Amino acid sequence: VSIHTNAVERMRITSGGEVIVSNSTNHAYFSIDAANVGASEAGMFLKIGGVTKWETYTAANDGNYNIYSQGQGIKLAITPTGDIGIGTASPTSSISGSTLDVTGAIVARNAIAAHQTSAAALSLYGDEASLRAYGVLAGSGYLTFRTGGGGGSADTERMRIDTSGNVGIGTD
Repeated sequence: VSIHTNAVERMRITSGGEVIVSNSTNHAYFSIDAANVGASEAGMFLKIGGVTKWETYTAANDGNYNIYSQGQGIKLAITPTGDIGIGTASPTSSISGSTLDVTGAIVARNAIAAHQTSAAALSLYGDEASLRAYGVLAGSGYLTFRTGGGGGSADTERMRIDTSGNVGIGTD
């Protein structure tokens, strides 16, 4: 089935079930391709010249929503519980909420609005890189540095910077 405007094909549904939206003949198109994903996945494919470059799909085995680069693997994964992985197909989950699990550096640009509540922020404004801690109450919030953990054991606070700028090392 083809849809044309001004005698130019704009959309096609192939006999294999592909839906192709195109502004030129097979140079670049968007397809929802059930034939490629089968019963175990549901997805969309971005193709150039008939070659898949990017895929976005949900896999039945884990329920993750993935963005996949052809030949490069999964670049972004979002789990049903809200964990996000960038550069990893299996983001680490947290017992205290959703986790952002990044393989590679985190680069922050621009400043955030001051006076947040119950938030931590990593930002860059001009030449200043900031790591901020905003508490629940005005004037509260502190930064801690923790080590250990690994292998399922608890980590330990090693250093703290409080709201007055005092630094505690090896204290509680």
